[in-house]
Amino acid sequence: MPMNGDDSPSQQEFSYRTNDDGSIDSICMACYRTIASAISKVGLADEERKHTCNPEDVFRLNSARGIGPTTTPVPGDLVWLSPTADRTD
Repeated sequence: MPMNGDDSPSQQEFSYRTNDDGSIDSICMACYRTIASAISKVGLADEERKHTCNPEDVFRLNSARGIGPTTTPVPGDLVWLSPTADRTD
């Protein structure tokens, strides 16, 4: 899940780690999961395009950082509202 709100996987950011055996891991910077390992970055592109973050992983990471909503996400629910959104007191 891209952090900028764009649903396009091509907008997602990945970081790379080189292993002792020379292979390269692709790590999603939104959910911090290792997406794939390959002998070159070109070999990672297909898996990166297919990757979708688990919303619960992103929630846990954001909660640990003190950002985002303060309630547990409901699977399939991608809309987050603050407790005071659209309040009509």
